[in-house]
Amino acid sequence: MRTYRTAAGLRVIITGLASGPPDLTAPVDLGSDDLYVRLCGLHETSRARLTPKPHRVGMPRIRASWPYLGDAQRIAEKWLRDYERGCAHRAVCELLSVTGHAPDGDAAVLVDLHDRATQATSGQQLA
Repeated sequence: MRTYRTAAGLRVIITGLASGPPDLTAPVDLGSDDLYVRLCGLHETSRARLTPKPHRVGMPRIRASWPYLGDAQRIAEKWLRDYERGCAHRAVCELLSVTGHAPDGDAAVLVDLHDRATQATSGQQLA
């Protein structure tokens, strides 16, 4: 089990369990975001954000609608450049503790991807 601090609380990754539709009792009981719980149920999986929420790096909502055509494409590209610049030195979570056996196989690959993408061991300010 890996425990992380996020800007709004904690994140836990548990590996080594049989996969299948997630039991949403714990996230609900822990006060998880309603949208997160609904999406987990809809997609029958757990989810973890790998990049900061835009408002946490000072970004407004994007003012263009998909599909991006004409001016909307330029607006979206500029917004993305600004967002990436805002995220450059910010971490999504910070690794706090590791307990139990290290994951192996596909689980190890996913945990490594998560930790690199979220900058979990970078010491950067959380966003």
